[in-house]
Amino acid sequence: MASTKRQQLTPDERKQLAWADQQMEAYGQLGASGPSTVALGEEYRTPLSPDNESQFQKWVREQRVPYRDEANADYDMRGFWLGQKTNDSRATQAMNAGDGRMHFPDTWKTPSHRTFSNESIYATPDAPHWEGNRLVATDGRTIADEDPSPSLLRRRR
Repeated sequence: MASTKRQQLTPDERKQLAWADQQMEAYGQLGASGPSTVALGEEYRTPLSPDNESQFQKWVREQRVPYRDEANADYDMRGFWLGQKTNDSRATQAMNAGDGRMHFPDTWKTPSHRTFSNESIYATPDAPHWEGNRLVATDGRTIADEDPSPSLLRRRR
């Protein structure tokens, strides 16, 4: 991130971003993981200041973000939102050709997500990994196959 962008943040936002950077660095050093290997009791929600929380809630409402704010949420949407706000290149979204719905990157998936992978900041070394559109366990089993079916694509045309 450009240092000029960091300078535009409030002191509280800079403090939160520094904490998030430390967390991401720590998780990056750990590598990738799967649901069974993540330490119990970890919280998978990026903390926000009251002002940022208000902005986040407004963004969720106005953008109609498909998100459930629950203790066992399968996505750290606050982390994604903060990433967008701080110009994190990983904070992108795109339409999924398979289901026609908005898709967010694996970066902020939590171990509760059915396609949790080694691309998540919450992953540990034995997490499943993507081979094209297939999510593959360390033993080679396919956990999920997100290749869009030809019949589904034909129906959308």
